[in-house]
Formats: sequence, C-alpha cells, structure tokens
Amino acid sequence: MSEKVEITVVKTKPLKSTTSVEGLLVQCSNNNWYAVLTMRPSRNPWYMKAVSATSTGRTNITEEQFSKRCTGSIRPETEEGIELLLNALNGLEVPKDKIAY
Repeated sequence: MSEKVEITVVKTKPLKSTTSVEGLLVQCSNNNWYAVLTMRPSRNPWYMKAVSATSTGRTNITEEQFSKRCTGSIRPETEEGIELLLNALNGLEVPKDKIAY
C-alpha cells in the first residue's frame, strides 16, 4: 500500500509581467511550475488564480488550478494563493469562481 506524498513549495520567484497582472512563480515538489496571479478586471473585485507555467513565466491559462473571487478593495495576499494552490494539488476542494464580463 503506497502512501500519498504531500506536495510542497520548493522555490518562489517574482513573475515579470507587462500587464496589470501581478504574482509569483512557484516551483512545487512535483517539479512543476505554477503562476499564482492576482488581477482586478474592470468592474469586478480582485481575483486570484493559479495556472500551470514554465520556469520563465509563460503561463498556460487553460490549466487552471483554482480561481477565487476576493471581497473588498484590498489586493489579496500572495501567501493565500500559494496555500490554495497546495490545497488544489493535494486533492482538497478549492474555489473555481468565474469572472463576470
């Protein structure tokens, strides 16, 4: 009987972006990179999401791990996004909110 290994964060580095999207690149113990992004689309509250990425910051927006609609006008903390990413990778339930355009 095999034990399930919990995925953890190995390394983080800032995400370089030319847009208003901010975030971190996170390397996990499964040797995959993920981008934890925070953004505020027009006429919407803050959103936080995690998507698959490369070590250089190229994201694959179709491979979304979670997306969370945040309340209030204060930008959410990146640590909260890392925690939600780890929950998603370890099989726990995470939010999958959509942006209303």
